[in-house]
Amino acid sequence: MKRIYTAESLVQVFHLRNVLQAEGIRTELRNERLGGVVGEIPFLETWPELWVAELDFERAQALVELELHSRGLAEPEWTCPG
Repeated sequence: MKRIYTAESLVQVFHLRNVLQAEGIRTELRNERLGGVVGEIPFLETWPELWVAELDFERAQALVELELHSRGLAEPEWTCPG
């Protein structure tokens, strides 16, 4: 399994899981119930994560990028000015 996406919003992670499952890609959710331990461990480690099998990773990555761009949720590309 390989992590394909993580976000603070469980809703956003669930949405992308549904998008991938609709395309026949098996997924696994991790950290979906760690919100209650924020402060005990670093907050980024509590964010829900979406994982897919390595065989499906490239296809899943393309679908995730397409979905994020179509909804305006993708982070802008950044180039080091130096």
